[in-house]
Amino acid sequence: MLAPVTAVAALPHHALRYRWTILGVATFTQAASAFFVQSIGAMGVHLEHDLHLSTAQLGLLLSAAQLAPLVGLLVAGELLDRYNERWVVGAGASIVAAALALGSMAPGYASLLLVLLVVGAGYSTVQPGGSKSVASWFDESQRGLAMGIRQAGLPLAGVGAAAVMPVLADAFDWRMTLRVGSLVALLGAIAFMTFYRSPPISQKGVAARTHTTLKARLQMFRRPSMAKSVMSGVCMISVHSAVGVLTVLYLHETASLSAGRAALVLVAAQGAGVAGRVCLAAWSDRRKSGRYATVMTCMMAVTAGMMALITPLGHSPVTASVLFVWLGFFGIGWYGPWIAYVAESAPPNQTGFALGLTMATTQSAVILAPPTLGLLAVEARINRQAILTRENPPPPEFSLLQDEISLTRLTGSPEIMKEQLEHLLYVVERGTVTLQIVPSRGEHVGNSGAFTIATLADRTEIAYADMAARGLSMSDPDDIATLHRNLMSVRSLALPVDQSIEMIQKVVREKWT
Repeated sequence: MLAPVTAVAALPHHALRYRWTILGVATFTQAASAFFVQSIGAMGVHLEHDLHLSTAQLGLLLSAAQLAPLVGLLVAGELLDRYNERWVVGAGASIVAAALALGSMAPGYASLLLVLLVVGAGYSTVQPGGSKSVASWFDESQRGLAMGIRQAGLPLAGVGAAAVMPVLADAFDWRMTLRVGSLVALLGAIAFMTFYRSPPISQKGVAARTHTTLKARLQMFRRPSMAKSVMSGVCMISVHSAVGVLTVLYLHETASLSAGRAALVLVAAQGAGVAGRVCLAAWSDRRKSGRYATVMTCMMAVTAGMMALITPLGHSPVTASVLFVWLGFFGIGWYGPWIAYVAESAPPNQTGFALGLTMATTQSAVILAPPTLGLLAVEARINRQAILTRENPPPPEFSLLQDEISLTRLTGSPEIMKEQLEHLLYVVERGTVTLQIVPSRGEHVGNSGAFTIATLADRTEIAYADMAARGLSMSDPDDIATLHRNLMSVRSLALPVDQSIEMIQKVVREKWT
């Protein structure tokens, strides 16, 4: 149990009221400090396009912000047990603000990675510092609720960032989002240093505090409660990372939602996470089986949600969106009861170090999950392409009509364009794909948008058409007939296969080499 909170019940009435101010300030400071980092997933499409990033590189941006806390959380925990949270947390939030301001002048991806390392170092004090400050002001009967509200700061930052940052990136550029993130973090630092006060605990409680060696403190790992905290934390924080990084990309690529609509689903998932952190933590205050049982409930819920997402249900825009909101509620909401459990399991007068140690351990999952998930997404795309080159069962017959302008329109970098076109030549020369280039000759029905017609094994046909808001699947015979007529009209304008190959080779040689 926490030694600093033993005197909470004896606080004067005005102090009991002021603890809600402490809770509000701690929540705002966490949200403000995490504001930019929480926007990286929502800006995934913009960052991939503007900085020419792969999904794995996008995930690495999040990992960079989480790398410094591996050590920083341990240092922060020690500082919090020795010094006033007011200055430790305020200094950390100020470092976040300064780093983001400098990052707005970064020349490219590598510099942005370095900036996010510094951001992570500053944020190392905000997370355990805010949790300790709230835990010291609230007793057991309301600590879960208070911790849940406090931990709602992170998904609150995600909600605000997902709603605001993509709009700023569209209107200005990604550098403007760093400037805004810097300003918000600075406001958080000022608020905490202005309003935070330590709880008026007894002098006896203060005198009882002693400083132990680092080796002695690390013995916390032998406590069963700490082992359970670490194992569950590593699992659940991986889910949290997946929701933040892959929601928009998954819904855009798999469920055919536009980037804007997918970002709105991420906002809804983050909002569900806010509700989850408060509701689940409050539930843990009243649950006879304890706070850890609530964490286990969350683990079972997210397992069910992820299993549903990898079934055909995950390809439906509506069902996939609902599943991500479900994952947001439990996959983000778990943190409220979990952090309260960690704080209450800490040895007397070592709350800060216990929080820092547990969070530092779970940082391994925070760091590894985003790039790992990004690599898995890339691998899934590669596996889809392997359908065209497989031997058993035989690959499907694939006929493609491609606009000439797509050969010369820069997507990514010249190196990427060269590799893409060379790969296209490779699959065509293997005979698995039939490709014809449609010369740019003004208006024709193909200019209205791309579409695909697929013939299934039983000879029934379905079609898919790209639209501004989202893709549209069709199986109505009249719709299929219309698309067949459009296909014949466009094919009549296309070059023969051999001339199409020669055109691609010429473009690669003259423009992209």
